[in-house]
Amino acid sequence: MVETVSVNGIRIAYAEDGPANGPPLVMSHSLSASQAMWEPQLPALTDRYRVIRIDTRGHGSSDAPAGEYTLEGLADDVLAVADALNKMERLIDDLLSLARQGEVVGETTPVDVAAVARRAWDTVETEDATLERATATVEADDERLAELLGNLFRNSVEHGARRTSGRSPPGDSVEHGSASSRPAADDAVEHGDTSGGVTIRIGPLDGERGFYVEDDGPGVPEEKRQEVFEAGESTNPQGTGFGLSIVKRIAEAHGWEVDLERSFDGGARFEFTNVR
Repeated sequence: MVETVSVNGIRIAYAEDGPANGPPLVMSHSLSASQAMWEPQLPALTDRYRVIRIDTRGHGSSDAPAGEYTLEGLADDVLAVADALNKMERLIDDLLSLARQGEVVGETTPVDVAAVARRAWDTVETEDATLERATATVEADDERLAELLGNLFRNSVEHGARRTSGRSPPGDSVEHGSASSRPAADDAVEHGDTSGGVTIRIGPLDGERGFYVEDDGPGVPEEKRQEVFEAGESTNPQGTGFGLSIVKRIAEAHGWEVDLERSFDGGARFEFTNVR
């Protein structure tokens, strides 16, 4: 089945065959042809590979805009198809998670939010973001808490802007988004690329049981702070719109309350209260 994705208003057609978890194999075609030229080869490839066939602009079912076609433009078309497929996979994962989280929370035990946050951080494409952690112990389902935090981290990274401030208090652990980071012996800091990334902080609330997750990104206007928890609501074209809905459901399944406020740096601050 041929699908389309828009690249700066230009429709690019593609077809996908083979196992979704197979190694991706992207195939274009020669001039005056289309992605259909690869159909005879599919039986030999789709038992192992996830084959993605693209109609180059001006060919097949893709639009044929006027003007010069460049290698850079053709590369952008391929990346746009890859982004569309990635978003579709995340949407399916989020829908499945949303359906599961409203049901039950497993066994709860005292857990260190900072330790769970470190594990959740490793599941997110953090780019050049930075995580600052302070210890807070709560009664929670460890796995569901990790999923809640992962969704909050992903939300901050996707909506974050250049970091203008943010220093970790003494004794806090700091993680950076670079995959090449390696901690030195007895060093609580992982060093990575922090040029312009959003800073995310997590720690205990002052004066009451609970914890917060905040960032120094652009924040959320006050009139939209309740809307963001609704399923399908997103201000980011690349987002699925289900991440914060999942966060709210997991929190409610624990008996917690979650509120979205403005952080000291003007970003988003999620506060979780009624926590044991």
